[in-house]
Amino acid sequence: MSLKYFRRGCVVVTALLWLVFVTGPVAYAQASDQPNFLFILVDDLGWTDTSIQIDPDVPESKSDYHETPTLEKLATEGMVFSNAYTAAPVCSPTRASIQTGKSPAQLQMTDITESRDTSDSRFQMFYQGLPLTAPLPLDKLPAEEVTIPEVLKASYPDYLAAHTNKWHLNTATNREATDLSSQGYDYWQPGGGLPDEEDPGKTFTISDSINTFLEARAADGAPFYAQASYFAVHLPLHSEPETLAKYEAKTPGERHDNPEYAAYVEAMDTGVGMILDKLDELGLANNTYVILYSDNGGTLTQDTTVNTPLFSGKATLWEGGIKVPMIVKGPGITAGTISDVPVTSNDFLPTIADLAGITAPLPDGVEGTSLVPILENDGNLPNGMDSLSRAYGPNGELFFHYPHYSRVGVPSSAIRDGDYKLVRIYGEYGQPDQIFLFDLSQSLTESDDPDSPLNLADDMPSKAAELVAKLDAWLDAVDASLPYDVAAPIQLQWDASNPGSNSSRWRSTIDVDEYNRENWQRDGYLSEPVLSITSGQPLGLSSKVFHFDGSDVMSHTFFRVSDPSAPDEYDADHSVSVEMWLRMDALDREQILFESGDGTSGLSLTLGDADNDGTFNEIRFRVLGLDGQSLTVTTDIDVHVDPTEEFIQLAAVFSDNPADRYVDIYLNGLLQTRVYGVLGMDEIDWDGFDDAGLGNMAGGGLGANGGAGDLPFSGGGFVGELSILNYYNYALDAADLLTSYHAIVGSLPGDINDDGYVGIDDLDILLANWNTNTPSIAAVDLDGDGFVGLQDIDILLGNWNTKRLVHPPADINGDGFVGLDDLDILLASWNKSSESNPAADLNLDGYIGIDDLDILLSLWNSSTSNNPIADLNGDGFVGIADLDIIFADWNTSSANNPVADINGDGYIGIDDLDIVLANWNTGTPPAEYAAIPEPASLLILGLGCVVVLRRC
Repeated sequence: MSLKYFRRGCVVVTALLWLVFVTGPVAYAQASDQPNFLFILVDDLGWTDTSIQIDPDVPESKSDYHETPTLEKLATEGMVFSNAYTAAPVCSPTRASIQTGKSPAQLQMTDITESRDTSDSRFQMFYQGLPLTAPLPLDKLPAEEVTIPEVLKASYPDYLAAHTNKWHLNTATNREATDLSSQGYDYWQPGGGLPDEEDPGKTFTISDSINTFLEARAADGAPFYAQASYFAVHLPLHSEPETLAKYEAKTPGERHDNPEYAAYVEAMDTGVGMILDKLDELGLANNTYVILYSDNGGTLTQDTTVNTPLFSGKATLWEGGIKVPMIVKGPGITAGTISDVPVTSNDFLPTIADLAGITAPLPDGVEGTSLVPILENDGNLPNGMDSLSRAYGPNGELFFHYPHYSRVGVPSSAIRDGDYKLVRIYGEYGQPDQIFLFDLSQSLTESDDPDSPLNLADDMPSKAAELVAKLDAWLDAVDASLPYDVAAPIQLQWDASNPGSNSSRWRSTIDVDEYNRENWQRDGYLSEPVLSITSGQPLGLSSKVFHFDGSDVMSHTFFRVSDPSAPDEYDADHSVSVEMWLRMDALDREQILFESGDGTSGLSLTLGDADNDGTFNEIRFRVLGLDGQSLTVTTDIDVHVDPTEEFIQLAAVFSDNPADRYVDIYLNGLLQTRVYGVLGMDEIDWDGFDDAGLGNMAGGGLGANGGAGDLPFSGGGFVGELSILNYYNYALDAADLLTSYHAIVGSLPGDINDDGYVGIDDLDILLANWNTNTPSIAAVDLDGDGFVGLQDIDILLGNWNTKRLVHPPADINGDGFVGLDDLDILLASWNKSSESNPAADLNLDGYIGIDDLDILLSLWNSSTSNNPIADLNGDGFVGIADLDIIFADWNTSSANNPVADINGDGYIGIDDLDIVLANWNTGTPPAEYAAIPEPASLLILGLGCVVVLRRC
């Protein structure tokens, strides 16, 4: 008696809570011809858990212990599906597929939502310390996804929708339905109820809440979609004392023998009966489609159930994890029928739309198909239809993707095609994937033993290859995220010219099959940068850039380059490289360019005024580990070019190699400065689980803004334009970054030997191929006309003595020219530490020696301004006329022509020619210059002499 009164009290309380929202004005009531829909979703109910024999050919498809009389009655009144599958083996992704008609793989919701929370136990257990890293799922169903109620309302606005209790398409702290208005629901019931021993899993409260909604709809006549989402029969188990005593007294079955679980199953059955009775009482049953379904297969933990003859259970893609009970009852469905056509949770949205008579196109991306052809044909495919046809399964194929670890499973994907099912288990430790192929018409039982006789992969290689190809095509088509080995090297590249199709994200142009790693969120924290058109970039950069105004930011889930909980077993290398092509609006403030982490650990690339000279032109790269170890490097960003005028390549590199630990900053492909770390120590563990920010700070704080030493510049966000961002989970070296720089700006015209400098060696190669049509070195044909001749000479001389950078780094004294004065400074500090004269340490190795001399000589006589002394004829231009003067008195005393003795050594020769060529084509050519015939023969003769001299 006490239970009855409690239930009545629950009804009254619930009715009062809903009265204002649910009943509405009676004036709205009007009879509708539209059908109603009642979706009953049970949690973790296994294929064998009911007292219905779901498959008439499989006696074990019913329980030998549990009693579900309500479901038995529903089965006799409707259609049972013996091959019903969930799109996923756990609840959140299946629930998402029901609502949207899309696969969890496409939705990027392949696991329970709380798995994304790095503090949650699921993340701690299954997303670190394992051979493969699982992709993070979304933590909620995006509001822009179109749900069943929204589809119904788009065609018939008078539909009303209700959802009770377990939603679980949001975070773990709020699994129940709260505000679902953004998903098309009008009413939702977030909780309450009696103690679990009187209301197991809130089952009766949920039923009462739905019944209150049904009473209101009977009063106003509005068509409805109502979803009763039970917590039963999910752990922890709950049961009424009387029902538990009943099963404790009952003889256990050979397979099912847990009295507490059996009592919980019956409580769920009783709750379903409460709703079905209310439909009959209100006269709504004849126009209501009732769907009963489970969100995944039976769980095997705590000895709750046995899924035999199906193999394994919840959280796996074996049959026990994804095959579930399903019953549909309603108008036009023949009572007591069974369908063996394979169906999936993706099919519900298109089926409900079809039953409602909706002819409008379904939302983009829907993967399911309508089941109406078999619902109206006694469970069979109509004549002439060999299979149901889905977006990516034209022959009825069903696809599954669960790239996650669980207590009983490993990352895997699967396909069912006809009677064949293929399961792929992703390879660990660099090993190939494992392939399993089963013929379900011969045995419903599978095996995870590759050598099992049930596995037909080796016996039927063609069939296995066919299904693997279909599975791969589907994974690619829906953009599925795959598990990955964190130690495997990756590059991600974001190019503003190709931001991707999602306006809220910036997607990498390099596909690594992991959605979170590939995308920057453009609207997650502050304002978002604007995709705009710019000018003045180096050749190879697009005119499209993202412009940041100082308050803009893009956010990214944490960048993981190592395994945090088992580094010694899987990956302890925290090396990383960040490369950016950017231009600053000004150097008048502190700016955050890139950061990941917080003040406890992380890294950051920031700009500030380290020398307090009023110009914020020092770039700082800082890495901070959890143990307080840090490395920081700072250098000028405008040492070569003005970053407010030109786009520059900026790169920060951290090498975590215990034998070679350092941080670098590169500008335009050249190493600017390096700071070495302590060798032999443990890794600098910087890659925590705080979000990364591009252009500003995102998440919990500024990366590496803690510990001892120079901290990041934290005064504000980036103000300027960003064209390209590259991210690597390993340390790039000088050759890598020079190649990357080259890929954007192209080769230097005239740099035939590709040493980064145009000089006598390039001229020598060109003349060796003079007047040839097919030179042995294609780069000699500078103008691309298929012939090596005067035009190529002109291009080469036009770039004589130039280097990749605008301002020669070997200009030690800063006079705009690389020459004897710079050599004098370098030799004064020869074989000394760079502390004696930092500017003379050109290769930044901490030592002044032969390598620095090599750099200086490679830039010898290069200049950033004209050299009037090379203008021998005084016409304001250094060109062919001046070369003519040199060759007129070649290898003679300066007495013949003092003007031609440019270096003043008393002799006209190679040194004077070098000075002329160093300033080739500088100045303003005379007006009559273009009309003067080019003395080609003299030019060729002179250049030939140069080569002869060099070879002698």
